[in-house]
Amino acid sequence: MDADGSNAHQVTYLDAASFGPAFMPAGKRIIFASNYGDPKGREFDLWAIDVAGTRLERLTDAPGFDGFPLFSADGKRLAFASNRATPPGQHDTNVFVADWKADAVTPAPAATAADRILDDIRWLADPAREGRGIGTAGLEAAGAFIEARFKELALLPAGDAGGYRQAFPVRTGLKVEAGTALRIDKTAVARDAFEPLGFSAAGKAAGPLVLAGYGLVDKELGLDDYEGVDPRGKIVIVRRFVPEHAALSTPERQRRAGDLRQKAWLARERGARALLVVDLPARPKDAPADWKPPAEPPLSPPRPTGYGDAGIPVLMVKRAALEPIVAKLEKKQRVAVQIEVALSYSTKQAFNVVGRLHASRAHQDGTPAPANLGGVIVVGAHYDHLGLGEHHSLAPDSHAPHVGADDNGSGTATVLEIARALAAKPEALARDVVFVAFSGEEEGTLGSTHFTRTPPAGLKVADVRAMINLDMVGRLRDNRATILGAASAAEWPDLLAEACADARITCKPSLEGGFGPSDQMPFYAAGVPVAHFFTGSHADYHKPSDAADRINAAGAAQIGVAVASLATRVAARPDRFTFQRMTGPPAEGDARSFNASLGTIPDYAGPPGGAPGVLLAGVRGGAPAEKGGLRRGDILVKLGTHSIGGVEDLMYALNASKPGETVTAVVKRDGKELKLQVTFEEGRRGK
Repeated sequence: MDADGSNAHQVTYLDAASFGPAFMPAGKRIIFASNYGDPKGREFDLWAIDVAGTRLERLTDAPGFDGFPLFSADGKRLAFASNRATPPGQHDTNVFVADWKADAVTPAPAATAADRILDDIRWLADPAREGRGIGTAGLEAAGAFIEARFKELALLPAGDAGGYRQAFPVRTGLKVEAGTALRIDKTAVARDAFEPLGFSAAGKAAGPLVLAGYGLVDKELGLDDYEGVDPRGKIVIVRRFVPEHAALSTPERQRRAGDLRQKAWLARERGARALLVVDLPARPKDAPADWKPPAEPPLSPPRPTGYGDAGIPVLMVKRAALEPIVAKLEKKQRVAVQIEVALSYSTKQAFNVVGRLHASRAHQDGTPAPANLGGVIVVGAHYDHLGLGEHHSLAPDSHAPHVGADDNGSGTATVLEIARALAAKPEALARDVVFVAFSGEEEGTLGSTHFTRTPPAGLKVADVRAMINLDMVGRLRDNRATILGAASAAEWPDLLAEACADARITCKPSLEGGFGPSDQMPFYAAGVPVAHFFTGSHADYHKPSDAADRINAAGAAQIGVAVASLATRVAARPDRFTFQRMTGPPAEGDARSFNASLGTIPDYAGPPGGAPGVLLAGVRGGAPAEKGGLRRGDILVKLGTHSIGGVEDLMYALNASKPGETVTAVVKRDGKELKLQVTFEEGRRGK
């Protein structure tokens, strides 16, 4: 554990007496005494293990007791207690000192589950994988690595066309075409002085310019940059970032308030035809006479961001091009603008990796095995991550690979170990197990959504008896894991208790349903009971520091034991689970907060064909959406006065609404447009 008592994690799971630990000289390995391996429990020897629970190694093999090891300060000598060399019939224990040969050549210890998991995590989280971002060669290589492992484990290919891969398209590139132009009072602005943003809509816009400060509206903070400003039919200029304000003093608050997409939404909602953004800080009230604004960040080529566009053209313009224009507007002079944004997008094929383990119908010794009961259990994890960070990063100024050792190298590596364990004794299974490494999770569960919408040949969602998801299982602390989705079926609590007892870990079932930002959500929305294993968030989440050297591999291995046991127990159930729809509010943990809640579950893959709106993966039981008649498969296109072009628009609309307010929700269903009345309930803030 840390010196303050936090982050305690268990290192050994030997089912033996292990005691007297001491750090070895480098501080990354532990020496201890244990009777591990002796059926009678009488032979105690010195053992060593890495702090991650890997490289378990026996150091002594003298008959009798060896224990209580301690190194000298220089790491060159080892003191320990032992009753070796004690004459027969006597029982005294003495102190021994031995030279420590750190560079001595010794046989490599036999690999354990923890070793294999950590080795796989190190490979996946190597910076050479480029953070496994969508569209990167590193993600392609990671998928090929998993595919090769599925072959080694003799899993049957269960993807497209008799292979392991199940492909789906993702938008990876954005190109600004030659027709893109900005004219101010009919004078063309140099092309290197402006750049469309990644969420800009394509199209033309023209009209007079109007200033709207920083483009913020927050009634709680007393901010409204549109007060006294009429943006209807005009092109709005807003300053980048946020003004000086006591409530906007932390980087996190500044980042949220300065969200450029939200500024575009606020402008569009007020009738603006387009938005121009300029880094033009206002002069602080107490600025010295020689004050100069901070250096302007360089313009960057746009990249696809978010889900759909903002509905209006949005340009970032250099300070030198707009500063004199802002001065004119402040003097109430009229300035007209013409904008044209021409964009094209490129897509690449991402892919899930799918393998199937058939339940054996006979034991190797010829005794009958359980009959194959039909249906399948899905065990999955996502193998993609954030690439160089970009819009999902919690270290937004960093452009280093976000290597994602815990998120979700740990889940992927543990799924491989579970497949290894179950493949070693398929006769224990009464149903087939389908293993899936999903891609596109960080972009909105794209891979798992594609899997549930378009299952591979020979598999139907109705055949899936349960889905077990592993996302961030590499930081087990206090020997305690959280199981999200445990309320999705009445039978989960008892099954989880038995499986976690088999793994000698403590599991805390969540009483929430199966909705949540990971790959179990599309399955739960499709009516499948889910269990999502999770060892908790941490300060390295979505940062480059989520590295392999911080993984608790021993803990991940025990998660693997629990899931293998759970899958075996679920497969043996002759009856279906008692599926339970979620009736309460969502679990805390989402970083966003809303003034009002509707109870809709967005399908982040979006409507078919890229149409505008929010496709609903589901609605929560008893929530306003369900009460108002919204249902899974609807495409929400308007909420009250707010047009909904994508998921971000829905979030902003909820932030702008109040609990108890009744509005009209417009949805498209079966090609028809329906108007439904909904009354918002109070939202819940995340951590």
